[in-house]
Amino acid sequence: MQPAVAEEIRKHAASFMRIVKDSPVLDVYAYSHYYVMDAITGHVYGPSGTKTLTETEHRPLVYDLSGQKHRTRLYLHHYLKSPMAAISTVSSLWRRFRTGNDAFHVRGDRLNAYGRDSVESARSTLSDKNSTDVCSKLLRVTGNCPQTAAECMDHMVAGVDTTGDALCVLMWQLSLPESRHIQEKLFEELRSVESAFDAETMTAPITLLDSLPYLDAVIREGLRWRAPVPMTLFRVVPHGGRTISGVPIPAQTVVGCQAYSIHQLPDVFEAPDRFVPDRWLTEDQEKLNAMRAHFWPFSSGARHCLGHNIAMVEMKHLIASVYTYYKTSTTPECTEASMAMDDQLTSGVPYGLKCVLAFEKR
Repeated sequence: MQPAVAEEIRKHAASFMRIVKDSPVLDVYAYSHYYVMDAITGHVYGPSGTKTLTETEHRPLVYDLSGQKHRTRLYLHHYLKSPMAAISTVSSLWRRFRTGNDAFHVRGDRLNAYGRDSVESARSTLSDKNSTDVCSKLLRVTGNCPQTAAECMDHMVAGVDTTGDALCVLMWQLSLPESRHIQEKLFEELRSVESAFDAETMTAPITLLDSLPYLDAVIREGLRWRAPVPMTLFRVVPHGGRTISGVPIPAQTVVGCQAYSIHQLPDVFEAPDRFVPDRWLTEDQEKLNAMRAHFWPFSSGARHCLGHNIAMVEMKHLIASVYTYYKTSTTPECTEASMAMDDQLTSGVPYGLKCVLAFEKR
């Protein structure tokens, strides 16, 4: 990853820490999504990136990308199929009348408008050859503005609720009484390099954070224990068929694999239901290789998540900053029931769509 990209993410982590300093009781579900939204849009759109951590203007976009919008839409489409189909048809005709184009993103018109305006803004500043944002790089190829808008929208949509959910669930798990020893062990590792943290921003360089084995283990275990996309990813067997694990599969058969099942294999992950970061620090190389081979929150192969490096940098920056300077604990409204997995678009969403944690200064 380019150092400039990691440094931009670090700035957003600093913004999150300023909010924690002023608000020691915080809805981490909302603010982890604000943090990730700002980080990913800054990477994708550059100067047009959102500032949802500090400003309210673009927070409705986070709502459009979050579980709240998914749940409402899914219920309406399930119970009111005909009316919703009619509304979709009328909306499509209205968009075509208004703009000459019925292009629409499933998450809503606000996202369409933001994406379109951001691409136009990037196109007007293409003279800056040093721009590192995705949009500016894509626009250097002339005549591909619609394709650039679509590609950038894909990056944004794929990178917000997934990493936001993962951060929220991980911080909740670390805040539980039974994880207090994990939180303290993480603090001990972070304290050993505390001199490398900037006291004003409460952040550290990613080059340092990448060298911390327990920080990496905590994040890996969070992604294994509750992957943000745990459900089946379907594929169709191509012409000629394939043999999978010695079993011949005919062409056009729908097959699938899911991170949840892989991460629950007891032969690979001992006591798979338990949150145990230390499992990733084993000296048994054969066991470690098996766990790494079955670590699947980002999928693998040709469809491996393109944003996995950015997601890991986002998580390392935020988790390291929070647990260097604060202890976290749950509040009465943050319960096992409210944090249970909710089967929505990405399935890893907490049912209560809220996670209020208390931050205690160390």
